[in-house]
Amino acid sequence: MKALIDQGREAYRRRAWAHAHASLATADRHGGLELDDLERLAIAAHLIGEHRDSERAWTNAYHGCLMVGSTRRAVRCAFWLSLGRLVQGNLPGGSDWAARARRLLAADDDCAEQGYLDYPSGRRACLDGDHTRALAILDRTAAIAVRHQDADLTALACLGQGRASIRLGGIAAGRGLLDSVVAAASAGRLSPIVAGDIYSGAIDASQETLDAGRLQAWTAAFARWCDSQPELVCYQGVCLLRRAEVGQLRGHWRRATMLAEHARLQLLHPAGQPGFGAACYRAAELYRLQGESEAAEDAYRRAGETGRDPQPGLALLRLAQGHIDAAAEAISNATTVAHDPISRLALLTAFVEIMLVAGDTRSASTAAEELMSHGSLIDTPMLHALAHHAVGAVLLSEGDARAALAALRAAHGYWRLVGAPYDTARTRLLIGRACRRLGDEENAATEIEAARQVFEHVGAEPDRATVEST
Repeated sequence: MKALIDQGREAYRRRAWAHAHASLATADRHGGLELDDLERLAIAAHLIGEHRDSERAWTNAYHGCLMVGSTRRAVRCAFWLSLGRLVQGNLPGGSDWAARARRLLAADDDCAEQGYLDYPSGRRACLDGDHTRALAILDRTAAIAVRHQDADLTALACLGQGRASIRLGGIAAGRGLLDSVVAAASAGRLSPIVAGDIYSGAIDASQETLDAGRLQAWTAAFARWCDSQPELVCYQGVCLLRRAEVGQLRGHWRRATMLAEHARLQLLHPAGQPGFGAACYRAAELYRLQGESEAAEDAYRRAGETGRDPQPGLALLRLAQGHIDAAAEAISNATTVAHDPISRLALLTAFVEIMLVAGDTRSASTAAEELMSHGSLIDTPMLHALAHHAVGAVLLSEGDARAALAALRAAHGYWRLVGAPYDTARTRLLIGRACRRLGDEENAATEIEAARQVFEHVGAEPDRATVEST
């Protein structure tokens, strides 16, 4: 027995999670694991995706703590049980564990564990879209964490503060908080579960705000962290998804498609993982861009079934299929129910594209102006590129080729900063068309041919076919 426990402890130290789980779980079946080892077993089980084993170990640790009178330690066990159920969508189960912990701390109001009890409420408020309430809770959590010098709780609270601040318009402050927590994770100052949550949440926020620089840098750091733990399972699917997103942006579509499909497989079990729908959506986007309509249709459907809104990609697929009215209705409905700027960012560029094809130039122009207005708030090269491209497309549709050319050349410059070859090519195609309308055939031919070559290289068959037919 002692040999098994020693092996488990050594494997845990080396972050060989599967080996740690196997040794400690075997020892646990024979009884006698100390509290430290029960917690190690719970963490190792979580990190290899054995969530039932993890919950069982945390529960045993919780009761073990109560038996020896270690109330605060029991509260921490209850925190992980509560958070695990909350993340899995089991809100009653999470609330039950949180209530148990609160009863234990009823007479103990000056400890870090009070912050651990507050954090799930803040996270739930974020998920419910009540970002003002979330920020108030998380500000209190952060103050407790700093006062008690708890690195994990500080990181979790700052991550939540950053995401809530961004949703409330405090983009610069939110980014600063996210920069600090990703630095803490990269420096190895956080426990493994917290580090994984930090990477995942921060990268989510960078994507929402079209921050391509942070998206790529943080995804690379996340990949290094995952690769340093070959037996890690829990965060591998999410990391694969992020790598697929970066691959799409950089024009490596075939590899990105493989990564997205691998992510779908990783996130399929256990059921209910929120990343599964996102992986389905990413695969759908890549299939759509490559002209594989049936595969895209199926992946968008799977995304929708898991609760991930398939828009705006599904509307763009309908546009590519020639169902212009259906595309216009779908994207209009989606933008109508999206009220905050962050939610609308993902929809407005598709709205402009679809409305221009549908002949509703006025609506397209309004959406392009809205995109431009967000530039002062978000202020990233990617947003500026999307906004100037949209304005240029509208001006070109209205017949003002000279003004369109100015906007499109600005978009081209921003896209080059982002390092997104496909999007750069789409802008160059419009630049070529603007030059042609101005009688500049030489530059028109150069821009259009450059766009065609990129479309061919990345595998954008629908775009390549459009160029060939004009």
